[in-house]
Amino acid sequence: MLVERRLREFTMDSTLRQILAHIAYYLTNPRCKFGLLLCGTVGNGKTTMLHAIRELIFFTNNNGLWDVPYRLVSAPMYDAREIASISKDFQAFRKLKSLPLLFLDDLGKEPTERVEYGNITTPVVELLEYRYENMLSTFVSTNLTPSELGRKYQARIATDSMRCLK
Repeated sequence: MLVERRLREFTMDSTLRQILAHIAYYLTNPRCKFGLLLCGTVGNGKTTMLHAIRELIFFTNNNGLWDVPYRLVSAPMYDAREIASISKDFQAFRKLKSLPLLFLDDLGKEPTERVEYGNITTPVVELLEYRYENMLSTFVSTNLTPSELGRKYQARIATDSMRCLK
């Protein structure tokens, strides 16, 4: 089967089957954690999977799978590089942090720190910590390994916030 947008051949193998089974289990098991972290190399389908999960959540909403009517609320997908820019607007950043459902693509490509008027902030760390503390569903893709994420963001993000992501 040809994946039209990328002009590449789609191949279902045992590894992909196993990954899809894990994601399906996560999405249908109420005891699972409230976040999903998709790690992998460039071009292996992480972003496509985030889009598919997002569409699936909207599609299955009427079946009572989710506690919040996500179809009626915004569930945007942000590139991690946008977070620093959004964080400059206090109200917009507060709204972003509080969304019941958030998709964050390419974690690790953005600058870790932002300097404004001499103050150093870490918008992505603040965003993930807030969502962790408030148990808000967060779906993340990254080209980094969990240990690389820990080095980039701080041990706390690696241990606390990433612990909430399956």
